[in-house]
Amino acid sequence: MGLLLPGCALHGAGRRRVDVIALSDRYTSAYKRRDWAAVDSLIGDDYVGTGVGMVWNRDSLRLEFPQIRLIAYERRSALVTPLTPDIVLLSEDGFLNETVAGQEISGSYRFTTVWARRAGTWRLVFEQEVPVPKTQSEPSKVPHD
Repeated sequence: MGLLLPGCALHGAGRRRVDVIALSDRYTSAYKRRDWAAVDSLIGDDYVGTGVGMVWNRDSLRLEFPQIRLIAYERRSALVTPLTPDIVLLSEDGFLNETVAGQEISGSYRFTTVWARRAGTWRLVFEQEVPVPKTQSEPSKVPHD
């Protein structure tokens, strides 16, 4: 069973759950700072990412990374599900303000990530980004941080 974090309240979450949320925050922060070394330190050698019509790995992400500009991200909810003692699934909904190669891709997204602990260190091994259709009550952008 997972831990639902509406509004991101951690309500007595176990250590592993808090660690995965903190890792996700570090990953997001590295993107916002445009810090490839920090991103690279968080992803596994076998990392795979997917999005609508896209699949990437560590090498293709490294090549694309200079074109990505994450301005802001607001997590709206998160569900942490331990799959094994060393593998955790994190599903989160959020709003991002981002461009890739100058193209605006801001909006609401559902992110699914899998974190695996290897030799005592947690690494991101899988992520999927799926845009969520815009509703009328949704803002067009989150403020700059």
